[in-house]
Amino acid sequence: MTTLHSPSRAWSGEPLVQDAVAEYAKLAASYSIAASNLADAGDTPGMVHALGCAGRALLAAQEAVASLRSVEGGGR
Repeated sequence: MTTLHSPSRAWSGEPLVQDAVAEYAKLAASYSIAASNLADAGDTPGMVHALGCAGRALLAAQEAVASLRSVEGGGR
């Protein structure tokens, strides 16, 4: 016999959004580390590019969080 799970989490796509947020955050962290290393090496254009990529990854994570909040019905 199988147990039926509450559809609220399974059908909302919440785990997928949380996974996306985690991946974007990891990506932003990686780009931030790269920017730091490039700054240490004196590569200003590379550092600026890496920081821009980190910023875009953070914005994507923020948008994913916003979509998660809209599914939950608001929140902080």
